[in-house]
Amino acid sequence: MLDAGLEGFRNDWAAQCKIIKIDKSGDPDAKIKPLHLTSGYRNPEHNDHVGSNSPRSKHQYGLALDIQNIDLDGDGEVIREKDGILMKDAAELAGAGYADWEDYNTITHADWRTK
Repeated sequence: MLDAGLEGFRNDWAAQCKIIKIDKSGDPDAKIKPLHLTSGYRNPEHNDHVGSNSPRSKHQYGLALDIQNIDLDGDGEVIREKDGILMKDAAELAGAGYADWEDYNTITHADWRTK
């Protein structure tokens, strides 16, 4: 279970994903799959173990989420180069100070650092 802050970030991100899906599909009733969290809060030891030994990692402060990419353009496929960009856009619209899809294969990372 996520703490309230991360749950709020995920809910905001999901709401923006739905807005993008409706916009791209033209279907006002378009639905999105639930966002699958691959990483949220990580204690410093776990953060080091997964290869992010940066003390600046926002995962260590409960300010970052990694979410599995979903089909946001409505073409029936999850394509990294298209849907990752839309996932990043949705995260930024949800208030993320930083979002990235390019450094990952199937996920988009977003964090709520101060801008």
